Amino acid sequence: MSGHAQTGGTIDGAALAIIPGSDTRLVFPELLDEGLEPHQVKEVYLSGSNEPDAWVDISDTIDLKIEALREHKSQVGDWPELEQTIRERAAEMASGQGFPVAEGFKYFKLRG
Repeated sequence: MSGHAQTGGTIDGAALAIIPGSDTRLVFPELLDEGLEPHQVKEVYLSGSNEPDAWVDISDTIDLKIEALREHKSQVGDWPELEQTIRERAAEMASGQGFPVAEGFKYFKLRG
């Protein structure tokens, strides 16, 4: 579990979605009562990798990312260099990818 309970819960939930058998009606029958059918996860993109092998152009969303990060006041406080740092890191991540700013991920193909 992550140091941040919400993030840890999200990670745990995502991991449960890809465990063997999770794509059958037998593993989470309580979800059927909510009208949710099983889903086969075909791909996983993990952020925060030191060795990303998939990149996404975030040119259209980087401003929203910065705005959202500013709302995490308990984590970033009044960090004056936040915007500059995020833009610089995103530009570094995009280096050689053919777009100006990017998020990098470790990609796993689980099913065809």
